[in-house]
Amino acid sequence: MFNWTKDEALIVPIGLVIIIFLSVIINFCLRNKSEKVKRIPLLIITIIILILEVIKQIYNLVIGYNLWKLPLHFCSIFLFVFSFASFGKGTLRKIGDVISLSGGFAVLIAFLISPRNIIGNACENVFANFDQFHTFTYHFLVFFYFFILISSNLVKAKFSDIKYIITTVLGYAIIAIVAGYSLNINYCSVLQNNYSFLESIRLSCGPRIYLLCLIVFGIVALSLTYLPNIIITMIRKKKKK
Repeated sequence: MFNWTKDEALIVPIGLVIIIFLSVIINFCLRNKSEKVKRIPLLIITIIILILEVIKQIYNLVIGYNLWKLPLHFCSIFLFVFSFASFGKGTLRKIGDVISLSGGFAVLIAFLISPRNIIGNACENVFANFDQFHTFTYHFLVFFYFFILISSNLVKAKFSDIKYIITTVLGYAIIAIVAGYSLNINYCSVLQNNYSFLESIRLSCGPRIYLLCLIVFGIVALSLTYLPNIIITMIRKKKKK
């Protein structure tokens, strides 16, 4: 089930242990602080990944731009939802929190199954070029944000939050499908899929059924990865009674 190279078997556990340890330390230090203060580490991570994205876009413009570098991949969604959560209020912040938790967990699971499918060969040499450094750093910052958020008790998850997952997946899917087919670029795996069970659906049922299944799979996957947060919130409420 797990498909790791020797480099990944060395680098990935070290990286995850470091960010989990830092997440525990941060939340311990901020445990009695206000929500605004607790969100400062999340805000810092958001600003860092936005700066890195700007640098990435400028770097690729200089070396010769490839439309694959547009932030329309599934993992690019964190650029937006982290910004919603960090700079937005009300419903916008709620959407950011919900997708940050569910999407962060989903990507973490996919990453643990096969790091190469998420960050390519970045573990072989993180500093080989800026693109490899960026993809490695970006994804570990996403995981860092996820671990801080899930252990901070900032999000009071409930079943009605699933509506935010449905609307976000549908909206992002429409953008990815239009862009993918217009530019003939495989944003969000709309043209083909690295995961064999989804690719087999595309090959046997055609692109329309495949895209429908891809959207449904995205909604179900993010709903399932959000479910633990709902359960945790319910348990915490019961303990307070």
